[in-house]
Amino acid sequence: SYIDRIFDSYIPMGIRPFLELGFMPGQLASGTQTIFYWKGNTTPPKDYTRWTDMVTALLRHLLTRYGDEVYSWPIEVWNEPNLPGFWLNADMQEFSGCSRRPSTRSRLLTGVSASADPRSAASSTRNG
Repeated sequence: SYIDRIFDSYIPMGIRPFLELGFMPGQLASGTQTIFYWKGNTTPPKDYTRWTDMVTALLRHLLTRYGDEVYSWPIEVWNEPNLPGFWLNADMQEFSGCSRRPSTRSRLLTGVSASADPRSAASSTRNG
């Protein structure tokens, strides 16, 4: 994938990624507000479960590909959501759904915890 090609070129040079989970994919967006010429969507997800599943899948993929060092990478959920151009109406209560809703936070943390690390199944299959 595109993100793999970027990270694959950075990591050997000692550059560690800073993940910014910002701009909503069109299929998950609740609206059409965009910013910049390339039209990054700045609306909340229409379904927080699907958004959480997408983020969890990304983090699992990164853990599988790059190992435990992923746990040390800084991750930002959205950039400047307090500004109306970057988050629909700068609605901080709605924004809290992306990172602070207990169900979202819990699903993200358990989805990428060491016990849920997809490498453990692969390594036990290879070594068993």
